[in-house]
Amino acid sequence: MNGYLSRAESSVRRFALAIVLTLAIGYSIGMRYLYITSDLTQKGIQENYIGNEEDKDAEVMKFKMPEAKVLTIMHTHILSYTFIFTILGILLMASSLPSKLKSFLIIEPFAMVVLNFGLLYLLWDGLTWVNPLIMISGIILTLGFYLSVVLLVKELIFKKK
Repeated sequence: MNGYLSRAESSVRRFALAIVLTLAIGYSIGMRYLYITSDLTQKGIQENYIGNEEDKDAEVMKFKMPEAKVLTIMHTHILSYTFIFTILGILLMASSLPSKLKSFLIIEPFAMVVLNFGLLYLLWDGLTWVNPLIMISGIILTLGFYLSVVLLVKELIFKKK
């Protein structure tokens, strides 16, 4: 499979490009939603999960999420991310990227997804000290996603047979 994308016929490359770009659009919409609901800050993420009832000056009052909602969010996101990164991983396996970079970009998102959502559950459970780790794992996950997208788009558009 190594290097298949750069040798594939144009219809296969266009199909793969459509998949990658659609995933990037969907992921970017999710990032926009996260920005709107949390300002992409530790405080915003914490308020989404454990509320801000103590803050009398809060513009919007937020309450601690029920555990069922937290588990639903974790369930749907972990499953969705699994499919997203499985598709990207298959395409990365078919790329001509260096083996070590390819391996990192294929494995890293699965570890970060489990870490990120595990930490979010711990935050919800009251361990607020995990908040910086949530931010770090989320940033690593997002950077890995966009790096994969850029490298795949580059290979699909510019690499010739």
